[in-house]
Amino acid sequence: MGLGMYGDPDALDRLAARMRAYAGEVRQDAAEHVRRGQRAEWVSTAAQRYRDRVAQDRSQVDRAADQLEQAAQVLSAHAQQVRETLAMIAHIEQEATAWFDRQASRLVDTVEGAIDSAGQTAKKLIEGVPWTEPWTDWPYRPEKLPAPGDREWLEVGRFMRGKGVF
Repeated sequence: MGLGMYGDPDALDRLAARMRAYAGEVRQDAAEHVRRGQRAEWVSTAAQRYRDRVAQDRSQVDRAADQLEQAAQVLSAHAQQVRETLAMIAHIEQEATAWFDRQASRLVDTVEGAIDSAGQTAKKLIEGVPWTEPWTDWPYRPEKLPAPGDREWLEVGRFMRGKGVF
Protein backbone atom coordinates (compact mmCIF):
# COMPACT_ATOMS: atom_id res chain seq x y z
CA MET A 1 0.00 0.00 0.00
CA GLY A 2 2.33 2.73 1.26
CA LEU A 3 2.18 6.16 -0.30
CA GLY A 4 -0.10 5.24 -3.19
CA MET A 5 -3.19 4.91 -1.05
CA TYR A 6 -2.60 8.06 0.97
CA GLY A 7 -0.80 10.29 -1.48
CA ASP A 8 2.83 11.31 -1.37
CA PRO A 9 3.01 14.06 1.27
CA ASP A 10 6.00 15.67 -0.44
CA ALA A 11 4.11 15.78 -3.74
CA LEU A 12 1.10 17.26 -1.93
CA ASP A 13 3.34 19.94 -0.41
CA ARG A 14 4.83 20.72 -3.84
CA LEU A 15 1.32 21.09 -5.27
CA ALA A 16 0.34 23.38 -2.38
CA ALA A 17 3.46 25.49 -3.01
CA ARG A 18 2.56 25.79 -6.71
CA MET A 19 -0.97 26.87 -5.75
CA ARG A 20 0.44 29.55 -3.45
CA ALA A 21 2.77 30.70 -6.20
CA TYR A 22 -0.16 30.88 -8.65
CA ALA A 23 -2.12 32.95 -6.15
CA GLY A 24 0.81 35.36 -5.88
CA GLU A 25 1.13 35.59 -9.66
CA VAL A 26 -2.60 36.24 -10.05
CA ARG A 27 -2.39 39.03 -7.48
CA GLN A 28 0.64 40.56 -9.18
CA ASP A 29 -1.05 40.47 -12.58
CA ALA A 30 -4.19 42.08 -11.16
CA ALA A 31 -2.13 44.79 -9.45
CA GLU A 32 -0.34 45.51 -12.72
CA HIS A 33 -3.66 45.92 -14.53
CA VAL A 34 -4.79 48.37 -11.86
CA ARG A 35 -1.52 50.34 -12.21
CA ARG A 36 -1.91 50.49 -15.98
CA GLY A 37 -5.50 51.66 -15.62
CA GLN A 38 -4.45 54.41 -13.22
CA ARG A 39 -1.65 55.54 -15.54
CA ALA A 40 -4.06 55.98 -18.43
CA GLU A 41 -4.29 59.68 -19.13
CA TRP A 42 -7.69 59.76 -20.70
CA VAL A 43 -10.43 61.45 -18.83
CA SER A 44 -14.01 60.58 -19.57
CA THR A 45 -16.93 58.65 -18.22
CA ALA A 46 -15.80 55.61 -20.21
CA ALA A 47 -12.28 55.92 -18.75
CA GLN A 48 -13.69 56.02 -15.22
CA ARG A 49 -15.90 53.01 -15.92
CA TYR A 50 -12.81 51.19 -17.18
CA ARG A 51 -10.89 52.03 -13.98
CA ASP A 52 -13.86 50.99 -11.84
CA ARG A 53 -14.16 47.72 -13.77
CA VAL A 54 -10.43 47.00 -13.32
CA ALA A 55 -10.73 47.64 -9.57
CA GLN A 56 -13.78 45.38 -9.41
CA ASP A 57 -11.95 42.66 -11.36
CA ARG A 58 -9.00 42.98 -8.99
CA SER A 59 -11.29 42.41 -6.04
CA GLN A 60 -12.62 39.23 -7.65
CA VAL A 61 -9.09 38.10 -8.49
CA ASP A 62 -8.03 38.69 -4.87
CA ARG A 63 -10.90 36.51 -3.67
CA ALA A 64 -9.89 33.78 -6.13
CA ALA A 65 -6.27 34.04 -4.94
CA ASP A 66 -7.48 33.78 -1.33
CA GLN A 67 -9.36 30.60 -2.24
CA LEU A 68 -6.25 29.18 -3.90
CA GLU A 69 -4.24 29.89 -0.76
CA GLN A 70 -6.93 28.33 1.43
CA ALA A 71 -6.93 25.22 -0.77
CA ALA A 72 -3.13 25.11 -0.53
CA GLN A 73 -3.39 25.32 3.25
CA VAL A 74 -5.86 22.42 3.31
CA LEU A 75 -3.56 20.42 1.03
CA SER A 76 -0.56 21.10 3.29
CA ALA A 77 -2.56 20.05 6.34
CA HIS A 78 -3.53 16.85 4.54
CA ALA A 79 0.12 16.21 3.67
CA GLN A 80 1.01 16.51 7.36
CA GLN A 81 -1.83 14.19 8.31
CA VAL A 82 -0.58 11.66 5.75
CA ARG A 83 2.92 11.88 7.23
CA GLU A 84 1.56 11.30 10.72
CA THR A 85 -0.61 8.38 9.58
CA LEU A 86 2.29 6.75 7.73
CA ALA A 87 4.54 7.20 10.76
CA MET A 88 1.90 5.68 13.04
CA ILE A 89 1.39 2.74 10.69
CA ALA A 90 5.16 2.14 10.55
CA HIS A 91 5.41 2.31 14.34
CA ILE A 92 2.53 -0.12 14.90
CA GLU A 93 3.89 -2.46 12.22
CA GLN A 94 7.30 -2.47 13.90
CA GLU A 95 5.87 -2.96 17.40
CA ALA A 96 3.49 -5.74 16.36
CA THR A 97 5.99 -7.71 14.32
CA ALA A 98 8.60 -7.37 17.08
CA TRP A 99 6.06 -8.64 19.62
CA PHE A 100 5.14 -11.65 17.45
CA ASP A 101 8.86 -12.37 16.92
CA ARG A 102 9.51 -12.27 20.69
CA GLN A 103 6.55 -14.56 21.39
CA ALA A 104 7.64 -17.03 18.70
CA SER A 105 11.17 -17.06 20.15
CA ARG A 106 9.75 -17.80 23.61
CA LEU A 107 7.76 -20.71 22.18
CA VAL A 108 10.87 -22.09 20.50
CA ASP A 109 12.83 -21.71 23.73
CA THR A 110 10.06 -23.51 25.65
CA VAL A 111 10.01 -26.41 23.21
CA GLU A 112 13.80 -26.61 23.04
CA GLY A 113 13.92 -26.66 26.82
CA ALA A 114 11.64 -29.70 26.79
CA ILE A 115 13.97 -31.79 24.59
CA ASP A 116 16.06 -34.36 26.44
CA SER A 117 19.74 -35.03 25.85
CA ALA A 118 18.99 -37.87 23.41
CA GLY A 119 17.00 -35.47 21.21
CA GLN A 120 13.66 -37.05 22.05
CA THR A 121 10.68 -34.99 23.12
CA ALA A 122 10.15 -35.27 26.83
CA LYS A 123 6.38 -35.53 26.66
CA LYS A 124 5.89 -35.40 30.40
CA LEU A 125 7.80 -32.14 30.59
CA ILE A 126 5.80 -30.56 27.77
CA GLU A 127 2.39 -31.58 29.14
CA GLY A 128 2.75 -29.28 32.12
CA VAL A 129 4.04 -26.31 30.09
CA PRO A 130 1.59 -23.99 28.27
CA TRP A 131 3.37 -23.63 24.93
CA THR A 132 0.55 -22.71 22.60
CA GLU A 133 0.64 -19.42 20.76
CA PRO A 134 -0.87 -16.56 22.77
CA TRP A 135 -2.57 -15.36 19.58
CA THR A 136 -4.46 -18.61 18.88
CA ASP A 137 -7.93 -17.01 18.88
CA TRP A 138 -6.89 -13.60 17.51
CA PRO A 139 -7.84 -12.25 14.09
CA TYR A 140 -4.22 -11.10 13.70
CA ARG A 141 -1.51 -13.74 13.64
CA PRO A 142 2.02 -13.71 12.28
CA GLU A 143 0.85 -15.30 9.03
CA LYS A 144 -2.22 -13.01 8.76
CA LEU A 145 -0.78 -9.53 9.20
CA PRO A 146 -1.53 -6.72 6.74
CA ALA A 147 0.84 -5.82 3.94
CA PRO A 148 3.57 -3.33 4.86
CA GLY A 149 2.19 0.20 5.06
CA ASP A 150 -1.44 -0.95 4.85
CA ARG A 151 -3.96 1.17 6.73
CA GLU A 152 -5.23 -1.99 8.48
CA TRP A 153 -2.16 -1.73 10.73
CA LEU A 154 -4.07 0.97 12.59
CA GLU A 155 -6.72 -1.62 13.48
CA VAL A 156 -3.99 -4.12 14.43
CA GLY A 157 -2.64 -1.47 16.79
CA ARG A 158 -6.06 -0.85 18.37
CA PHE A 159 -6.62 -4.59 18.79
CA MET A 160 -3.20 -5.27 20.31
CA ARG A 161 -3.47 -2.26 22.64
CA GLY A 162 -6.82 -3.68 23.76
CA LYS A 163 -5.07 -6.96 24.52
CA GLY A 164 -2.44 -5.10 26.57
CA VAL A 165 0.35 -6.10 24.21
CA PHE A 166 1.59 -2.53 23.78
